[in-house]
Amino acid sequence: MSELSRREFIKRTATTTAAASLVSAGAFELHGNPLGLPIGCQTWPVRDGIAKDFPGTIKELAAAGFQSIELCSPVGYADSGFGGLAKYKGSELRKMLNDWGVTTISSHFGIEELRKDQAGRIAWASSKCSWPASAARKNQPWTT
Repeated sequence: MSELSRREFIKRTATTTAAASLVSAGAFELHGNPLGLPIGCQTWPVRDGIAKDFPGTIKELAAAGFQSIELCSPVGYADSGFGGLAKYKGSELRKMLNDWGVTTISSHFGIEELRKDQAGRIAWASSKCSWPASAARKNQPWTT
């Protein structure tokens, strides 16, 4: 058996490692959703974009791989960039989101708006959500 210099050993090891990684790169597919659940995000971090260009921002989220979003109420969060959503009915929002390939199953609400018009806010959420609020509450431990 011939002796290898340290330099030759490192060279061969690096070459073998690089070749192995290139071969195995095509063998494994990485999954961002190993549980098979939709990848979602809250829209609070992109509220400035929503205030300036709601359709464009949601389309960007969809292009980034997000399949579900959580909006904030245009009433309770009007001063935080979500006020512009008030011009849409819940059903209009739902259609737009569906057209862009995004769903929503929940929303953030301020306590004051819920105290003033809880039924109206629930109706708005139910009409825009892909999973109706009544179905979301059904079979939950806190509703039994």
